[in-house]
Amino acid sequence: MMYEIGKNIKRLRKQRNWTQEQLANKLYISRQTLSNYENGNRLPNLYMACQIADVFEISIDSLMGRKRNSPESGEYSGHYGGKGTNKW
Repeated sequence: MMYEIGKNIKRLRKQRNWTQEQLANKLYISRQTLSNYENGNRLPNLYMACQIADVFEISIDSLMGRKRNSPESGEYSGHYGGKGTNKW
């Protein structure tokens, strides 16, 4: 999961032609912390994941690589452990 989040952060940052320094400044973190997220050496906490998703105007699910298979099924898939259900 760490690699997936980091890969997505890097991809989204590059799509916007932002440097690590520019994104780090938007998030009020160091460039080194951002680099650790992107390289999968460190996982952002929930608050920071929300901040990152907000900066990119995406959902946390998208940031983490989760994709809903169908709205009716309540099933998700992703690289965090495969298929699962969200039947609460």
